[in-house]
Amino acid sequence: MLRHDLHSTDNRHMRGIMRILPGIMLGVWLSLSAQAQTTFQGSVYLLAGIPQGAFRANVDNAGFGLDFDVGWRFQHAPLFLGAELGFMIYGVERRKEPFSMTIPDVTVDVETVNNMAMGHLVMRVQPALGRLWPFVEGLAGGRYFYTRTSIESEQQEEIAASTNYEDVALSYGYGGGVEIELYQKATPRRRQRLLLHVGGRYLYGSEAEYLRKGSIRRVNGRVFYDVYRSRTNVLIWRLGLTFHF
Repeated sequence: MLRHDLHSTDNRHMRGIMRILPGIMLGVWLSLSAQAQTTFQGSVYLLAGIPQGAFRANVDNAGFGLDFDVGWRFQHAPLFLGAELGFMIYGVERRKEPFSMTIPDVTVDVETVNNMAMGHLVMRVQPALGRLWPFVEGLAGGRYFYTRTSIESEQQEEIAASTNYEDVALSYGYGGGVEIELYQKATPRRRQRLLLHVGGRYLYGSEAEYLRKGSIRRVNGRVFYDVYRSRTNVLIWRLGLTFHF
């Protein structure tokens, strides 16, 4: 009972943060947009994620994926407001199986992938110091854990697929890093820029149920899932490119 109460309290705190942050972002955007022009910004990143705490006790390997964010930068204030979408693969298993019991001489590739998709609202404070753009940021949103198994032909064409297990978790955190200006071009209204992004984030995650590599067992034609449940904290490192339009 105590464990359940503690997790319920944590989830209430996370929901509170997620309710507050969009309101703060909207208020800041409305107050500044009346005074300053905005510049559209988009970024693409490679990411590596390292599970933390109880999540790491269950998933002891790093995950890799892609991340994207878009939003608005205020030209006369060191502030970026936007949204982020990304995904990370934290386990892959591949094996060959007969196409069917009656056609054992034809085999197919079976692939099981453990995935974590994520989406957050992002508020970033980022002054320009010459060609260096250091930043700190806060973010809140959610994550979607799912394990998917697919059958592929020798030509890598998907024949069939199924989602084995799925769950969602609330997510919030903070981060920091630096962007290095690689290129800029002045236009009549603004400066266009290309920057190299190097940064890290620590994301706190509520409890979720998920599978890991080796969680799916097949015994005498039946399938059994070893399901894990924990908080889903993760440390993420990102390397990418940012564009100011």
